[in-house]
Amino acid sequence: MNEQDSTRGGGWTWRRVAIGAICLCLIAAGAVYYWIYAWSSGYFTADRGRTAEGWPWIGAAEPELTIHEYVDYDCPHCPEAHQWLRRELLFHQGDVRLVRHDYARMRCAAGTPGRPPHSCALARGGLCAADQGAFWRWNDAVMSDPRPMTGPARDKYPVETARALGLDVAAFEACLTAPKTVERAQAIYAEAKSRRIADTPSYLVDGKRLDIVQMSELLDDRL
Repeated sequence: MNEQDSTRGGGWTWRRVAIGAICLCLIAAGAVYYWIYAWSSGYFTADRGRTAEGWPWIGAAEPELTIHEYVDYDCPHCPEAHQWLRRELLFHQGDVRLVRHDYARMRCAAGTPGRPPHSCALARGGLCAADQGAFWRWNDAVMSDPRPMTGPARDKYPVETARALGLDVAAFEACLTAPKTVERAQAIYAEAKSRRIADTPSYLVDGKRLDIVQMSELLDDRL
């Protein structure tokens, strides 16, 4: 082989290496995007519905493992924990079902004097979004988007989120303050208390209470 042929062959080899590296980077970037963002985008195509008790669920229609998740929208650790669990579920949609309990840790009782807990308003918002078939879109918005924590914008946030999701805003507003909705939110609170759920996030699997570390260990063992 002369010098020109050798140079040409070496250049082609480097081009192949570069093309291969680019392809690997694109595949890796796609995997990272899917892993991080697909849970809150349109790519999460798992089945969803409500249990006989009315709790919203997502994942397997006939699950081998059912996880009951208790979260408070105002809990600082819950969004990250929930997103982690949803990412885990991406790869086990046919085996695992996630059942959601919006557990506002302060009472959501009707007629409570003073300013009601914001987490209670968000829990009621989830109930009202579920009534319009949009619980998981509501959940993903509240769990992933920055939201105002003080001032008038905080109080308007549930309705403005419903508007951004394209829900029937009038129906949502009426539902949000209806005594029946307050009672439903209080029922979630009472159910969690009856199961001795004190902290959020918390999980129930086969009747056993787990914290997030125990939940991670169980997933490693069973999935």
